[in-house]
Amino acid sequence: MASATPSAPVMSTPSATPSAPASPTPTPSAPLLAPASPTTPAIVVTNAPYGAIALWRVHANGAIESVPFPWSKLSNIDSLVASSDGREVAYVEGGWLYGPLVVRAITDGAKTTVAPHRPGHELKVVAFSVNGRKILFAERTAKRIPRCSPGHSDCIERGPAAYRVYDRDVAKTTRVELILGDSEEIAALLDSGELLVTNLDGAFERFDPLTKTRTPIAGGRYVRSHHFVARDRVLSTGWDETTKRTTILALDLATWNESAITTPGGYAEALWPAASPSGRRVAWTRPSPGMKLALVVDGTTRTPASRDLVGFQWIDDTAIVAHYRNRLDVVATDDGAVRGTFTTNAEDTAP
Repeated sequence: MASATPSAPVMSTPSATPSAPASPTPTPSAPLLAPASPTTPAIVVTNAPYGAIALWRVHANGAIESVPFPWSKLSNIDSLVASSDGREVAYVEGGWLYGPLVVRAITDGAKTTVAPHRPGHELKVVAFSVNGRKILFAERTAKRIPRCSPGHSDCIERGPAAYRVYDRDVAKTTRVELILGDSEEIAALLDSGELLVTNLDGAFERFDPLTKTRTPIAGGRYVRSHHFVARDRVLSTGWDETTKRTTILALDLATWNESAITTPGGYAEALWPAASPSGRRVAWTRPSPGMKLALVVDGTTRTPASRDLVGFQWIDDTAIVAHYRNRLDVVATDDGAVRGTFTTNAEDTAP
């Protein structure tokens, strides 16, 4: 892993065009503007292969600033997950083979230890629940293979992953006695502590770690992927094998009913759907020839198709941050105007 340490805060001012390439340590071009509204900024994590993780606080008015992180050496962390409200992050101190697994408040560094370090074991954060009170993580045995060249990932012999849910309200960890088939996956951790699972038929099931039972909740013809969990619903991309059409599906967490919320389109027409914090708006990425992606908000394209677009995050209903390979753009959701941009030099790739 790289030995770089997080730099001092850097700032940007809103701009209508992408900035020129910056040096490896970004420098401000002008003083940071105060946020235009009390909207909670988004926390964006950039993570270059073999490079240090960096955190960025992105405001709806276009201001972008780096987040100092004095509590741990970011260059020694393999992955970091931010809570949905952007107030906390979960990570494994020192990397997956080390530990402990902790949650920290970004503002003051308040620390919650989720899982201690166990020699010969690997820890990985999987997800926060939406309310931030539960954390899903994985643990598995991991030992180095003797006489193997150091530094290579294949020098680690790993056992099967065991999932656990940590409940912060009672400081208790529950083992997830869940066996997943080859095509099954955990789609989301719900506030209740239940897991949302996609089964072999592409249908949703609820799994209760306490009773160890799986309950079908949304069957049908769709194969689901790219899940996004909000307080009241789960969004996913649904592929209909019969009609050969793609649509965005919404699973209501109160009624467990599922419905299509976009007009069916071609193969992989809508990827990575996500709702705004208010829940009133939905965005997704749309692929085009040449491995390019465009950002779509409520059915209208808001960014040009680009091979460098790797993802996005909502800030509020008026603004979204487009995450490119080497920069972040704050994009107005109503007209696509770029309110602010900053070069990160992250060399990020798509999730």
